[in-house]
Amino acid sequence: MRVLGGRFVLERELGIGGMATVYLGRDEVLDRPVAVKILRGGFDDPETAGRFRREGRTAARLSHPNVVQVYDAGEGDLEGRRVSYIVMEYVPGGDLGRLIRERGPLPEGELRRIGAAVAAGLAHAHGRGVIHRDVKPPNVLLDEQGTPKLADFGIARVLDATVQATRTGVYLGTAGYSSPEQLRGERITPKSDVYSLGATLYCAAVGSPPFTGLPLEVASQHMTKEPEPPNRRGACLGRELEAAIMACLAKDPAARPEAAELREILLAAGTEPAARPPKTKGRPAREERTAVLPSRPPRRRRRARRLLAALAAGLLLAAGVAGGWGLLHERLPDQWWGSGGRQQGEDLSGGRPAPPARAAAEAVFNMYVAAATNDFATSWSYLSESYQERVGSLQEWESRYETVSYVQFVEGPTVVRASGDEARVAFTVQETRPEGVRTVSGVWVCVNENGEWKLDRLLEEGSG
Repeated sequence: MRVLGGRFVLERELGIGGMATVYLGRDEVLDRPVAVKILRGGFDDPETAGRFRREGRTAARLSHPNVVQVYDAGEGDLEGRRVSYIVMEYVPGGDLGRLIRERGPLPEGELRRIGAAVAAGLAHAHGRGVIHRDVKPPNVLLDEQGTPKLADFGIARVLDATVQATRTGVYLGTAGYSSPEQLRGERITPKSDVYSLGATLYCAAVGSPPFTGLPLEVASQHMTKEPEPPNRRGACLGRELEAAIMACLAKDPAARPEAAELREILLAAGTEPAARPPKTKGRPAREERTAVLPSRPPRRRRRARRLLAALAAGLLLAAGVAGGWGLLHERLPDQWWGSGGRQQGEDLSGGRPAPPARAAAEAVFNMYVAAATNDFATSWSYLSESYQERVGSLQEWESRYETVSYVQFVEGPTVVRASGDEARVAFTVQETRPEGVRTVSGVWVCVNENGEWKLDRLLEEGSG
């Protein structure tokens, strides 16, 4: 039996983060389950350990139904060594990221309920001088009753100009959901959390984040590119909810709502039917959903509508400014794909010819990008039917990449051979995982399925 500080019994590992491991534990004094976050070896230098404990004390200032409660933070003995730890409320129901992966886009009523709860938790934190800095689907926990609880204020910063928790210009956060000012290393404000919540709600509405790609590509798009409205990407939201999400994603922080205002907007969103998404060629029409809205006093509804109208106006101004900025190419330069040129293949299933050979390298690139950004369903879609059968299931595929936080191509992807309905793509990638950086080299054999290259098998795999 592993006991921390003579009080907390560690029962099993729950997960591994960038610097710490989280365990399910039991508080022997109060006889209740707890989550215990322990700083891992290699990150236990005095400065890091001190910051870790300060983060715990900062989070302990918060007490709200939609924030994971921190019970204790300090140092203790564990198996003969001194460790830094944070003890938190245990929330056993999963998280929003997993819910989206398992169920896909959420209905409007559930989306508003979750969004309003998280906004309420953020408003509570902001009122006490705390910015979360890393709002994203995996940090929105759901208890067994489905109540959202915002977790991991582990990189939160106290709004005190006399305390610098991080050096100026150092970025902490997750690129897929971070605000433009955070990605530029500029001053962070509560509106930065609102942007991240908007990106989180966008993901819950659509099934994927506003932007995808390698971290630097995603960061550049957050800073320079306006996201497509959710309904253009297949969502089925009412106009007011869609406008609220887009207002949160304004490039200019001044055009975004406060967290408390966003909560009011989400609770009092209009009752008009959800708009039918535009038909997309080659994609089956989604079933139209009509939101079931809670009953709210007319006064609150009128105030929320006024707030929403003001936010929409600010969003249009921000879009006008952003429109002239240069955008990062969403595809890599031609030389990254290697040679091979355009090539037509034999007719295969469906009678569709093979796409250009360079598109096979693009498929390999996109598969790794999706896996690294936790978009496992998209990553899975780049696999051939036969390879999917060999893997077994989407859940099995997810287990291969769920601990990967970053992927960098060291070489390739390069088409080394293409003939008919088969193309071979050489590559070397470095995968960053909690246990370290792993280098993987090999050749993907891609096959033509219905006019698209799919990854069918991996040859000459090596790792180090």
